[in-house]
Amino acid sequence: MLSQIKEEVTPLLRGIVADTQTLLRQEVALARSEVRQDLKAATQVVAGFAVGAVVATMAGLLLCLALAHYISWSFPEIPLWGSLLAVGTGLGIAAVALLANSRREARELDLAPHETINSLKENAKWIAQTI
Repeated sequence: MLSQIKEEVTPLLRGIVADTQTLLRQEVALARSEVRQDLKAATQVVAGFAVGAVVATMAGLLLCLALAHYISWSFPEIPLWGSLLAVGTGLGIAAVALLANSRREARELDLAPHETINSLKENAKWIAQTI
């Protein structure tokens, strides 16, 4: 009788172990996929920050000089430092707008692997019910 029960239970336990191993492999693959997707989105946000910073720097250097000299030439009563200040302030506002947009996008990123978490919870329930 005991050997008959052993013969019936052993394949069932092997099947449960095999199913659990397959399930865990699939969960790991799903988690990797989600992390890759999240990293791609984060890379795009970082690229936005970088582009905003580079554009602000280049624009600040080139346009400040050119426009400040033009303002100083057009309006001799405004000193060169006053024109530089006015132009730099305008470009600073533009840079802040670009960086604020990237910051907003960064806050919207959610890097938690929600599908994997939900799937693991479902699998844990299934394993608990099966055993």
